[in-house]
Amino acid sequence: MKKEKPTHSTDASSSQKYTIPIVTEKEARIRIIKDFLIFMLPILLLLVIFRFFFMIGLVPSESMYPLMTTDSAIIANRIAYDFTEPSRGDVIIFRNGSSYMTKRIIGIPGDKVSIQNGIVYINEQPVTESYLSPDVHTLPLNGRNYFEVPDSSYFVLGDNREHSYDSRAWDDPYVPIDHIAGKVLCVFSLHPVSYRGVTEIAIEPIHSGAPAYDPDNIVTEATGTAAGTDSLTPDPNSAATLPVETIAPEDVTEPVTEEETSEETSEEASGETAAAEESSADSETDSTAETE
Repeated sequence: MKKEKPTHSTDASSSQKYTIPIVTEKEARIRIIKDFLIFMLPILLLLVIFRFFFMIGLVPSESMYPLMTTDSAIIANRIAYDFTEPSRGDVIIFRNGSSYMTKRIIGIPGDKVSIQNGIVYINEQPVTESYLSPDVHTLPLNGRNYFEVPDSSYFVLGDNREHSYDSRAWDDPYVPIDHIAGKVLCVFSLHPVSYRGVTEIAIEPIHSGAPAYDPDNIVTEATGTAAGTDSLTPDPNSAATLPVETIAPEDVTEPVTEEETSEETSEEASGETAAAEESSADSETDSTAETE
C-alpha cells in the first residue's frame, strides 16, 4: 500500500512579492506637516497658557525675604482675581509704570492701617504676621503711620520691612486693583533648589500679647522723604518669547526726619558759636600782648 504524499496548501497572498510603497510628493508634505504640528503644538499650548493664564517672574532683590531671595523665580495666576477679590496676605504682582513689582497685601478697601510699636494694626487690631523673620520690625518710612485704604485699592508691604520700598514711602500709597497683574502661587529658588507655596499664608489677628493701639499716636501726612527706586525696565529679549517679567528691585535709604534735621542744625550752630568764642579769645590775647 503506497503512502500518499502530504499536500501543502499555499496561500495566495504568500505567493505575492512584497513591494515598497511609493510615497507621493503630496503624502510626503502631509507627513512633514503632521510631524511639525506634533512637535509645535505643545510649545504653542505652553505659550498660550503662560501668556493668558500664568506669569513667570524673576526677583532680583531681597524685599520679600524670607519668602523670596535674590534670583528667585515665581509663578503667578493672571486670572485669579477675575473670580474673587484680593485678600489680606495675598502676594501679588502689580504694574508700576513700565515694570512690575511684587508685594504682600496688608490692607483691603475700607481698612484703616496703622504702624505703631514696630507692628501693624488693622482697624485698631494688632496683627501677627507669621511669614516675617522674628527680628523684623515694621516702621514708617516717611513719618506717616496711618492709612485709610480707598475703594478698589490696596495697601501693600514687602516682607523684608527694613529693606522694602512700598506703600509706606510712596506719594500715592495704594495699588489700584486694575494694576494687579496676578496672584503669586509659588516660589522657586535655584541656590539651593527649593519650592515654596504661598497660598496658605495669611495675616493672623491676635488679641493679647501686643501693645494696645494708640488712637492719639497717628500721623496722616508724610513728614519726610524716603529715597528709593522701584523701576526696572523688563528685558525686551526675554519678553519676546515666554512672558518672563523681572520684578523691580529695591533701594531704600532711611528718611531724614525733622528732629534729626533740627539736631544737626543745633549742632552746627553750637560749633559755629564755639569757633567764634575761640576766635574772640585769641584776638583778646593778641591785643593784650601788643599792649604789654
